[in-house]
Amino acid sequence: MMMAASCSPSSQSRATFLLSKMATLAGCVFAPGRIPVLKLIASQAASTLEITGLYRDLAEREARIGRLVEANIIGIFIREIGGRIVEANEAFLRIVGYSRDELLAGRLLDKELTPPEWRERDAEAEAELRVTGSARPFEKVYLRKDGGHVPVMIGEASFEEAGSQAVAFVLDLSESKRAEERLRASETRFRTFVDHATDAFFLHTDDLTVIDVNRQACESLGYSREELIGMHPRNFDGAIDEKALVTLVDRVDAGQPMTFETLHRRKDGTTFPVEVHVGKFRQEEQWFRLSLARDITGRRQAEDAIQLARAELAHVSRLTTMGELVPSIAHEVRQPLTG
Repeated sequence: MMMAASCSPSSQSRATFLLSKMATLAGCVFAPGRIPVLKLIASQAASTLEITGLYRDLAEREARIGRLVEANIIGIFIREIGGRIVEANEAFLRIVGYSRDELLAGRLLDKELTPPEWRERDAEAEAELRVTGSARPFEKVYLRKDGGHVPVMIGEASFEEAGSQAVAFVLDLSESKRAEERLRASETRFRTFVDHATDAFFLHTDDLTVIDVNRQACESLGYSREELIGMHPRNFDGAIDEKALVTLVDRVDAGQPMTFETLHRRKDGTTFPVEVHVGKFRQEEQWFRLSLARDITGRRQAEDAIQLARAELAHVSRLTTMGELVPSIAHEVRQPLTG
């Protein structure tokens, strides 16, 4: 107790206060030979006050921990390392589907709650727990009483005063996993839709570097997806120059989606006409650019055919007009006009 008084500033202040009071009284009431005894009593009294304060702080901390456990926000349990679960809150029991009576009967063994394919990962965490006193949080699966599987995040720490036991928190990841599955399914549907589009899709970073393409882009240009990722439009655009590209970027940055015609150059060096729509969008804190290129070879051929047909029609029309004029001119020649 005297050590506690010598180590704690609050104990020292209390002891000083008591000693000053004792000294005041000692000079008036107590004999000089009893002063050392009074100092010892004052020091022990200060230590007692300090220990009382420590117990009060400990009780407050335990109360806060108790509220966390009883709140059932996350699953919490205490287990014997390598053995059974000896205590758990309601949140953990709901996760694994067991009752408190089954817990008290000693039926909950951490190993049996873990499917065989996850026991190797559990063994790694157990080894880490024994060496360092804690196991970093990791994902695993628990086997419910009804046979279902529950994905969880778990972390553990051993008790210093009793190294044979550990406390663990367990966070149910079922909802987040379902959300991930929905997101993956949505991404799969979108990828399927994009890959079956007849237009070539190019996703760019803000500096125009290609970061994703669809199947049509690969087929039209003759490159693989891996080859196109990392390219710049100038690597496969055979008509647009640097000045036109800067003008295009500036207009898109000003919020004006643009449509223009250019030539795309295949991997083998051949070119074909395309109509390109470009725009810009923001996702979280990052800007992206999207360009859709449509092969207009057929349209160009149709336009050329129409122009040729129009030219032929004009030629025929001129010939027809000349054919109609020839008889009239011949008649006038044969029948000279009178004065």
